[in-house]
Amino acid sequence: MIFLTVGSSLPFDRLVAAVDELIAPAKLDEVFAQIGDTLYRPQKMRWVQTLSKNDFDRVLADARFVISHAGVGTIASALSLGKPLIVMPRQRAFGEAVNDHQVSTAERFGAAGHILVAHDAQQLATCLAQVVSFTPKPRSAQPRAVSQRVAAFLNTLVDP
Repeated sequence: MIFLTVGSSLPFDRLVAAVDELIAPAKLDEVFAQIGDTLYRPQKMRWVQTLSKNDFDRVLADARFVISHAGVGTIASALSLGKPLIVMPRQRAFGEAVNDHQVSTAERFGAAGHILVAHDAQQLATCLAQVVSFTPKPRSAQPRAVSQRVAAFLNTLVDP
C-alpha cells in the first residue's frame, strides 16, 4: 500500500490531485490517502480526511512508501521507520503556506539523501519511477551541531 498524507493543518489540493491523476500512468496500486481539509476529492484512491494518531502510525508502518507534504513530523516519522518518502513541499506562490519553509526543509532532507523531492506533478511522476529503487539514507542525531546552532543564535541576542 502507498500512503499519501498532507498533514492536518492546511489544504493541499495540488498534491492530492497530482497523485490521483498519476495512479493509472504510474501504475500505482492501492493508494490510501489522508487528505485533510483539501477540497479536491480523489476519484482513483481510497481516502479519509483525518486519521487518529494510532491509525496514522499503523498506516505509515504498513506502507510500502509514502507521499507527503514536507512537514518535519511526517518526514521524521517515515525516516524512523526507514520508509521511502516522496515529498512535495507546500509553496507560498500557490497559497498553500504562509512562507516557503517546506521548500527549504525538503531541499535539505533531499540533499542529504533522506527523501525524494518533487515540486510539481511532472517531478512527482519522475520520483514515482525512482522510488522503487530508492533507499533513504538513515538520519543520525547531531546534538553537537544543534547545540552550536542554538548557542550561535543565543549569542545574537546578547548585547556586545
